[in-house]
Amino acid sequence: MQQACSDMTQSESAYYTNIALQAARRAARQVIEQAHKDNTPIPVWKNGRVEYCLPPSDLIDQSG
Repeated sequence: MQQACSDMTQSESAYYTNIALQAARRAARQVIEQAHKDNTPIPVWKNGRVEYCLPPSDLIDQSG
């Protein structure tokens, strides 16, 4: 049976939060790399709204 969130200790919660953060970063890196390859803009929250921008190449160099 799955544990309810309230049954987790703080260290267990931090552990699973860290795993989720790592997965989100990997996914974002893959999206940026693919957008760069395809020359496709990605949505970015800027100035209180969504803007579509091409990922700068310095993001690709940092992520690898």
